Amino acid sequence: MRASGGLRTVAAAKLGCSNATITNYCRKHPVLKEIEDEITERHLDLAEHKLISAIKEGDMTAIIFFLKTKGRHRGYSQRMEVTGADGGPIQTELIEASERVAGKLASMLAAARADISQAN
Repeated sequence: MRASGGLRTVAAAKLGCSNATITNYCRKHPVLKEIEDEITERHLDLAEHKLISAIKEGDMTAIIFFLKTKGRHRGYSQRMEVTGADGGPIQTELIEASERVAGKLASMLAAARADISQAN
């Protein structure tokens, strides 16, 4: 697992077996899963180090990514929260489609009757 950098597909290719074989072997031998997790943690540490380096160099994409993921508690997020008046719940009203259609038909019928009355 160490020779493959913690990547199952690479390990499978080096050993000449399928990914499923590696996965099954990791299930049967928890120490391999622990090694894989340890390698993954090292990769995450490396990626975080590179991200911080990019931020220090002024990389705006890195800065925005960091703020959106780690700065949420400070309001850096694309999530919008919508509320009703004075921060209260949004008032909704469900109107069945048949009620809307019936209302429109009634209006049309009344207009048609008015037109007929005026014509007579």
